[in-house]
Amino acid sequence: MVDAVVSRKLKKLIMKNITSNVYPNVAKLGLNEISDYSGVGKCSHVILSNGKIVQTCSNSYGLLKNENFFLPFEEKMREEHIEFKAVYKNVDDCQFTADYILDGELSVATKQDTIQPKIRLINSYDGSCKTMGFLGFYRQVCSNGLHALRYEVDFKLKHTEKKIAIALPSLRDMLNKYQATEGVKIVRRFQVLAEVAVSQDGINEFVKGIVEKTNLFKFDKSEKNSDPSLNAQFVLDVIAKEMNTFQTVPNRWIVYNALNEWLFNDKRNSKTEAMRTDIDAKLFEAVESFN
Repeated sequence: MVDAVVSRKLKKLIMKNITSNVYPNVAKLGLNEISDYSGVGKCSHVILSNGKIVQTCSNSYGLLKNENFFLPFEEKMREEHIEFKAVYKNVDDCQFTADYILDGELSVATKQDTIQPKIRLINSYDGSCKTMGFLGFYRQVCSNGLHALRYEVDFKLKHTEKKIAIALPSLRDMLNKYQATEGVKIVRRFQVLAEVAVSQDGINEFVKGIVEKTNLFKFDKSEKNSDPSLNAQFVLDVIAKEMNTFQTVPNRWIVYNALNEWLFNDKRNSKTEAMRTDIDAKLFEAVESFN
């Protein structure tokens, strides 16, 4: 019964409009320009995105349009001859991500299980998250676009009313440094997880221990019913699917990826991309260090 109630709440909560258009029409206007009323302080202006008010703000608030963030970044990569595939996400015309999947493949456990470096940029028009960028990885065998361990992209943004500038370092130098140092360390940590088996009989307890440690979701259906909840069953099903795909025993790498797939699934939770990024790093470390 409790699980059914949670399911109904999730369905209502996650009714989002998700598209790949990260360039909706957006503008900052005075409240008196769109209504018969004026505002003061943080309520003197509004941000309109695709015809909807997504935020109120002050006169001094600097609106950073995606055109002034994603496009200069992409142009910089082209100038430095960095090959990439772009994947965009627009959530309700107010939260945006741009994933740039880069050339170069590495295997973790088997030749089928490949990852690629990627850069993720995040921006919002509703003030739900800071403008940010970080390096991570993209896993080809799953639909979640694996992130794992946040590594900040070294850029600086200046928000002002008259000028919004983006200052980018040499992306080629940054990528070379990342791949030669942090990237190697992170991939090795992936490989170590793949080498640590989880007993077939102990999968439920292992997953339960991780989700309780990270407060990801409730594993049990209720206090009186210890069967896996809908969220827990989703994770267990992904683990079973990957075991079948790779014809292998369960290991920590597969468990982590199943939990990661739940985290980045818009049908399972309503967390913002910025929240997911923070949780993902904690989730990876929890799986890595769990006893």
